[in-house]
Amino acid sequence: MKTMSSLRLFKTERFTVLGIHIERYDDSSKSQLPVISLADLLTCRYNSDSMKEFAIRQKLWYALETYGFLILSYSQYSEPGKIIHDLKTCIHTDFFPDPHLQPINESTSINLNPHTFQNTPSYKRPRNVGQLQSGLVYLNERNIPMYKLGYELCDDIREVYRVHAGSPDSQPWPSSDNNLSHYLVDDEEKTSITYDYTYTDHPRSTWLRAMALCRHICDEALHLCLGYDMTIRPGSGAHSWKTPSLNVPKTSRRRPYYEREYLEDRSGDKSVMYAMHYFNDNESILARTSGQVTGTNDITINVKEHTDPSLFVLEPFLADVEGLQVYPRSSLNIPCRAQTKDSAVKDDNHGWIACDGLSSPIRCLIQEAIGEQAMILFVGRAFAEKALEVQRRTVIPTLHRVVGPSMPCRESRRTVIFEQKYEEYFSSDAMD
Repeated sequence: MKTMSSLRLFKTERFTVLGIHIERYDDSSKSQLPVISLADLLTCRYNSDSMKEFAIRQKLWYALETYGFLILSYSQYSEPGKIIHDLKTCIHTDFFPDPHLQPINESTSINLNPHTFQNTPSYKRPRNVGQLQSGLVYLNERNIPMYKLGYELCDDIREVYRVHAGSPDSQPWPSSDNNLSHYLVDDEEKTSITYDYTYTDHPRSTWLRAMALCRHICDEALHLCLGYDMTIRPGSGAHSWKTPSLNVPKTSRRRPYYEREYLEDRSGDKSVMYAMHYFNDNESILARTSGQVTGTNDITINVKEHTDPSLFVLEPFLADVEGLQVYPRSSLNIPCRAQTKDSAVKDDNHGWIACDGLSSPIRCLIQEAIGEQAMILFVGRAFAEKALEVQRRTVIPTLHRVVGPSMPCRESRRTVIFEQKYEEYFSSDAMD
């Protein structure tokens, strides 16, 4: 009988230790974290072993019905791993550059020493360092105008850059001319030095490739659960993000999807990919105390708990700074977060699981146990409604929130979210 590995915590008298629990395809025993290999999700239905697809489908449903979310593990050395790494790098350098790393020009006059920056009581991180621009207005699944695509300064908590996956060139992209000298802080010498940094890839193609990968992941999950046919829209499937095969004759080769100058619109696709930058500065703290953002006890809330109207929602990489938390449908016997001496956010003992941050139990388990990276896949109200209607499956939309530090901190948070929305899956109830 075929087997698959899942992660589980085993308790001893003094310690909680990590073990590998071997879970059979037909075993009903519960793993402590719902984990599926990204490679298995993307390839199971193309495998000659028909039991493979059945097993992944069952495990996917089990995770969604039992926990409400799923962890996808992947190797950083795989092609998806490289694409996600490039996206993360691009977000940090082209979309939301570090405010301590400013382009040099005649008008630049700023103290970039992080120690001075951090210790100034009223410090404020610069906004829109990447000089991003806004584009067309996004119409949601109800055809209601929501916001401008491209850049928006939401409040003193965060700034965001949005791309409509159904019409990806509806906003200006960051300039690809990044062959500039930059200020770089040398932490050891505590002085500002000049460093020549060159980012060789185009922000547009990097984003589009990663978005195509995120879309493919969500589409495969939607196919396994609800039978979605991804061939009905252009730019779907593995060919939209994979490196073109060299075995194809040159005369038959087309430019990769993500490098094409013109991309046709995807009818009925209301999906959006967001890059968000949470400032975590003094202005953010003031915004919270003024009532823009709420919190309870020792927990500071940047975005209050909610569910999304979407089908699937994907966080392709875990942010280095704590933020996203999910509330599992069933009680997980793991800590909300790994406790550290200087933790900015304490465990509120109500079952929230920290996805982001270096002390995230998800990051610790996946990276330390199997040496891989993790992404988080969860569901919205449209999926839950269709799961009940089509498959008679009871899935509760994933409750999630974003927490922030109680005090200004040196690190701001950058993250990406892909939200899958196809208009044929939406009813009036799911959109409310």
